[in-house]
Amino acid sequence: MLRLADAGVDAGHFDAGDLSTDGGAAAGGGVSTGGGSGTGGGISSGGGAASGGGASSGGGAPSGGGSASGGGVASGGGAPSGGGSANGGGVAGGGGSSIGGGASSGGGAGGGGVVDAGCPAEMVTTHDGGCIDRYEAFITSEGTFSRAGVFPANFLTSAEEQAACALMGKHVCTEAEWVSACEGPSGFRYPYGNTSSSTACNGLDALVHGPSLSGQFTNCVGGYPGLFDLSGNLAERTSTCDGGTCRVHGGSYLTTADGGLDCTTGFDVPASNPGDIGFRCCR
Repeated sequence: MLRLADAGVDAGHFDAGDLSTDGGAAAGGGVSTGGGSGTGGGISSGGGAASGGGASSGGGAPSGGGSASGGGVASGGGAPSGGGSANGGGVAGGGGSSIGGGASSGGGAGGGGVVDAGCPAEMVTTHDGGCIDRYEAFITSEGTFSRAGVFPANFLTSAEEQAACALMGKHVCTEAEWVSACEGPSGFRYPYGNTSSSTACNGLDALVHGPSLSGQFTNCVGGYPGLFDLSGNLAERTSTCDGGTCRVHGGSYLTTADGGLDCTTGFDVPASNPGDIGFRCCR
């Protein structure tokens, strides 16, 4: 695995231009993966241990026979695989354990999910055979991860986001990939269904007034079991860009339930804008 540190990037302190699209790095700057900037979001500056944000260390998801991570915060890469191990807010993979708010997976498609060993544990398989990260991207000195219980990365440019996903053999989701995953095979208006909820996800009406930990809103799941925060928290910039702007979807903690937290409403933002915007990796 190519680490950010191997590319000369200090994951706790870089800014626009630090990550190039070919994995290179330039000096300077600072990126926040939490609710603000700097290291407050749980990014370590070299060792992989989190400072300040509660990010867990480790490279992978637990596997095997049924152990759960404490307090709903998963250590490692994201959702577990195997025989029913749980991560985060009750998310389980494998043999029939409940996912999120109670949808069941295992042995087939629970709530429209698709079982496919071709996607790694930190990703969900979509009905068209693609893979999408379970959570908004999180960056450490070791790379870019899909992980519960951490503040997702923000304040990056589009080029930095694309380079961060590329380091892990993935790409920033296109608009089509993002919308398809959010709607799921049922074509929902919101990831969790067709009727909006003011509290299911971290939008303005949830009164958090800032980014929340990935997976903290356990009912903000869909359009597939184990796929979190596609509505609210951080608006997610896609790789669908034209004329210096990129499409952003999902709304954020500043968005009302009927103001853009649905799957299809999108906005254009400058590709070079390192704002309070997140992203998600696909494969």
